[in-house]
Amino acid sequence: MATSAVTSVAEHHRLIKKRTVWVAHPLSGALVGFLAAAQFGDELHIWELSVHSDWQRKGIAKTLRQHATEHAKVCGLQAVTLTTFTDVPWNGPAYAKMGFQQVPSPDERLRGILQAEAARGLPAHRRTAMRLPLQQ
Repeated sequence: MATSAVTSVAEHHRLIKKRTVWVAHPLSGALVGFLAAAQFGDELHIWELSVHSDWQRKGIAKTLRQHATEHAKVCGLQAVTLTTFTDVPWNGPAYAKMGFQQVPSPDERLRGILQAEAARGLPAHRRTAMRLPLQQ
């Protein structure tokens, strides 16, 4: 079981200031989903993508990911990366359908993220790094 705390308010504020957070809300204004990312060199890394259970299977996650990917393209970045579970259907397999590819030999940054996740209790044998190359 993972023992890590949720992302801090300060970290969310930092990412919002960097303009790498996208949110989804219906006309009522209630937040129903978000994607938080950060730029590392020529890649945008998705830290978290979350959609409220009442709003899942409506294309919200896909739309959030598309906005983040378009942002990365406009910024001239080469790829979007993330870490995820390999065996959860709405994680690794879903990202693969979107064009993300498993990274068999993660670079130092992605290895560090995977190691930090394992240190917080996520099962390392079920986690992977994925990368979506961007066509400019």
